[in-house]
Amino acid sequence: MRWLIMCSLLWIVTAQAEIYKWVDERGNVHFGDAPPEHVKTETVTPNTERQGVRLTEPAAADAWKQTVLTPPVPEAPASDPRAIPSTRPAAAVDYQETDACEGVVGDCFTPAQDYVCKLRYGTDCQSVYHWKVCLQQTCEDNRLADKCDSPFYFMNRRPVMLGQRDLKRPLPIQEWVSPQDWECLSGSGFFCDELAFEHQCQQQYHQSCTELKNWISSARQRCIKQRDGDCDDIDTLIRYRPAPVEEVKKAGIRNAAGGVVSQDLLLQQLGVHKAEPAADGTLQPVLESITGLNIRERRYRYDCERRWLPGR
Repeated sequence: MRWLIMCSLLWIVTAQAEIYKWVDERGNVHFGDAPPEHVKTETVTPNTERQGVRLTEPAAADAWKQTVLTPPVPEAPASDPRAIPSTRPAAAVDYQETDACEGVVGDCFTPAQDYVCKLRYGTDCQSVYHWKVCLQQTCEDNRLADKCDSPFYFMNRRPVMLGQRDLKRPLPIQEWVSPQDWECLSGSGFFCDELAFEHQCQQQYHQSCTELKNWISSARQRCIKQRDGDCDDIDTLIRYRPAPVEEVKKAGIRNAAGGVVSQDLLLQQLGVHKAEPAADGTLQPVLESITGLNIRERRYRYDCERRWLPGR
């Protein structure tokens, strides 16, 4: 199960491998290393020139697939030409446990940090950072004793923009990511390695990596054309933010009958469809690895309205 999850998160190929792309009779786009018979295909070449990315050798790729829920692989030395841009914190900070907002009066994150969070998530940093704590307090306030300790309760109610791509990713603020990743995030809202493979961009967004990298300038042009308010305001531009297929499906798609059909691809990938004790061992490490402050005893209470109140 673990290697299946990792394969869906990051498909790493060798420089000699060829990737084939084809469209089935329903219009769905597929990628594979072997073309099907009697189907027109085209060869897709991974983009390896962006941000100094180099393709990983097979042995390194196999090892990486086995570590989906363990700490990230050590960074390769800077002199190693195969090095993939780092997505680890620049400093030795446990960003999932140390509350960056504890004791802060007023807005916790800077305008620059919120700008990047809006590029990536479509909302400010604090809304994404405290989602686990907010759900815990809501559960306790409503005395839902049977749910407060259930990883499924939290995973099922997580913000729709948090999915497989955010496993082990720190909140994208400058202190917690590498300088290279901060440059990528502040330009497009993506970590550097997320725009390194063309097939990955097509699978997850149905757009090219170039389109994703330059979406902010395209959004501004569309905004101006549609006269959609202040086209230099990030709160206007994020209405055009590219959302991954996973986010769209979790948010829900309206069907012909007028109802909304929602799919949680991350829970489906984990093979979990309901709250049950047998699934807790699978879900707990995933919950703890997904972006956002983890749950623990705190001296302060956060009321989810961006105000700190004395603990009760």
